[in-house]
Amino acid sequence: MPSYDYWEDPIDQMIEYCNPNCDDCEEPEGTCMCATYVFDGKQGSFEPRFDSTFNFDHVMSRISGAYKAGR
Repeated sequence: MPSYDYWEDPIDQMIEYCNPNCDDCEEPEGTCMCATYVFDGKQGSFEPRFDSTFNFDHVMSRISGAYKAGR
């Protein structure tokens, strides 16, 4: 996952955050097949990998100057 400072386009950053890949198979939710497998006796599932450095307010303020946090 690219680091928070990597993104030049905040819209691309928001799209990436809102559509995470699976942490186990690295596939998007629509093509993740983890639910068809059993891992250590447990049914698999889509495990989204979110960017821990993502700051919604910062990204939104870069997308739109009219955005104000807390409204």
